[in-house]
Amino acid sequence: MIYGGRVSLTIGFFVVIVTGIAGTTIGALAGYFRRLDNPLMRLMDALMAFPAILLAIVISAVLGASVTNVVIALSIADLPAHRAHRARLGAGGGARWNMSRPAARSAPAIFDCCSATC
Repeated sequence: MIYGGRVSLTIGFFVVIVTGIAGTTIGALAGYFRRLDNPLMRLMDALMAFPAILLAIVISAVLGASVTNVVIALSIADLPAHRAHRARLGAGGGARWNMSRPAARSAPAIFDCCSATC
């Protein structure tokens, strides 16, 4: 039972880390480069069209059975929920964009979103 808990906590920890990094990157790109916002939004809408658990099961079946593939599958299935919170990171793009201010302004939202995942 303890060993199973170790594996579950490891998978959960890495899903939060991978989803946090990917969601923050995609959100920052969508906020900074306004031309990328619409295609990225459509991609996230396509991912949200499927139930997350079904999408994760299909991705795991395609990739194969391993802990790394489960982390990848769960991260992809959970990504659309995180991207919306992180699109604020790059707000105010162009020449006025300063990484320190948007990052400091959106840090609480990022931590809140990551902690709600666990």
